[in-house]
Order: sequence, then C-alpha cells, then structure tokens
Amino acid sequence: NMYDEGLKFKTVSARFKLTKNVIEFAVDYGFLDEDTIIDSLKLEKVNVSPKREDKYLEVDEAESLFKRMIEDDEEELADFFRLQMQTGMRYGELASIHLPDIDLVNKTSYIKYTYYFVNKEFTLPKSNKTRLIHINDDTVDLIKKIIRRRNLLLLAYGVRDNNLLFFSRDGSPLHYGYANNRLNRYGTKEKPLSNHIFRHTFITRMVENNVPSTLIAEHVGQSGTEMIERVYSHFTRKMNDDLKEAINEFRI
Repeated sequence: NMYDEGLKFKTVSARFKLTKNVIEFAVDYGFLDEDTIIDSLKLEKVNVSPKREDKYLEVDEAESLFKRMIEDDEEELADFFRLQMQTGMRYGELASIHLPDIDLVNKTSYIKYTYYFVNKEFTLPKSNKTRLIHINDDTVDLIKKIIRRRNLLLLAYGVRDNNLLFFSRDGSPLHYGYANNRLNRYGTKEKPLSNHIFRHTFITRMVENNVPSTLIAEHVGQSGTEMIERVYSHFTRKMNDDLKEAINEFRI
C-alpha cells in the first residue's frame, strides 16, 4: 500500500524496521504471546531512488553557500560545515570534538567520539575506534577563528566547564536537526543539501588529488573502500568522457 501511494523504498524500509521493532517490543513485554508475523513480512526493493553522482560541492558552490550563510547571520554553522568539508568528519564526530583533542602546533586532531542525539551520549566513532587525523594550515586558521568566537559564546550563553568546540545554548553538542533544517533552506531540487555532503566533498577532493583509497578510508574512518572506489569510478567515467570530447574537438 505504501508503494502504491508512491513512497520511496528508503521511507518504506524505515517504516518496515519500525514495525518489526514494535512487534518485538510487544513480545518482550507481554503484549503479544508470540511473534507469528515478522517472518511473513517481506519488503520488495522497488521505488528505489536513483543514486546521485554529485553528492559533493564544487569549489564555487561551497564558497557561494558559505557566503550566503554568513550574510544570513549563520556564520557559526558555515564554519562548522567548512571544517567538516576540510576534514571529512561525520557530523556526530565533529559535534563531539573537544578542545584537548586538537593539536594546532602539530596540526592533528583525535577523533575520539561521536554523539548520539537520541540517547544524548558520547560513544566511540562508527568504526568503533579512535583515530588521529592531520589538518592543514587553512584548517588551523579556521579552528583558531572558531575558538575566538567560542570564547565569546561561553560568556553570552553563561556556559561553564565546557570543552566542546561547538555547542548549543544549553552547552550540549550542536544538534544535527537544527543544522540540517538551516542547511536545507539553501538546497535546490537539483542539488539538495544535507550535512553529509561536506564529508563527501572532502573525499571527492582527495580522489581528485590522486590520494589512494586506503589512505582516504583510514582518514575518514571507513571500514572499507567501497564507497571511495565508487567516487573513483565516477571520476574515471568523467575523465573518459572529457577525453572523448577533447578528441572529437581536436584539430591539427
């Protein structure tokens, strides 16, 4: 019925999982004697949205976005996303960065945590292990700017004993729901925006600079290189197309 209503596979799949969780809960807590339903539920993989090949920002797109955000008095959020784009961190990882994790002298940062907003708790990153990443001079300058503003926000919000690089008015990590809602206003049908696009942009730039996929995966905390290889294959096709076009237009 949900497919008949035109809902996409991703939405139906989420509701399917929720239904299974409800039934399992009912059995665990005695609302149902036994589960005779889940095994008979099947989810067909139809109405699948086509995978976008451009889940990243070009340089001019990113600069235009950040400029518009700053003009709309969203500079803190613009800096958050710029830092995410320059490091390849997941949103929850960057939201969990504490000042002692950052070494501006040696230009490194530890990724020790991610933040689960539903449970309101810090846990290990998605790969279940901490990692040390390198940052460049531009990123060092950006972090220094963020820290200067952060010190003013501590006074403005009346927040004490807080080591987070970014935080909300109550001192908690900057909520991804708030960030995505603000970011969505700048997206278009052709280029929808979510916080993950900045991580993908970092990976794309690394691929463009011929960094091996294993090194990129280690830096961004991927357990494998499958997603990065897809980016490589996309650029290989693009370079092939560019080559064909150049040959077609070539004249001696």
